[in-house]
Amino acid sequence: NPEKYRQYKEQLRLALATTAGELMEGDAEDYATVTPDTPVDEALRIMLDPENFMLPVLENSVVVGVVTRTDMVRMIESLEGQDASSTATSE
Repeated sequence: NPEKYRQYKEQLRLALATTAGELMEGDAEDYATVTPDTPVDEALRIMLDPENFMLPVLENSVVVGVVTRTDMVRMIESLEGQDASSTATSE
């Protein structure tokens, strides 16, 4: 259908002209963030919310990194078999 194709091309053109900032809904303050010194247990609590699958790490209002659920799972997997005392002393 030529009309559907034309509509698709127009939607694609508009999508490709959109910036990352335009994709964000709401203000930056509406998004969960952490700082480099945020305890992991607090970050995990924030990530329990299904909307927070990743957390930007901000330092002085500048993004310095991102923590993802995958990062958390990998950290937990790396600690398997270690006892709490060896983990606490290695930090």
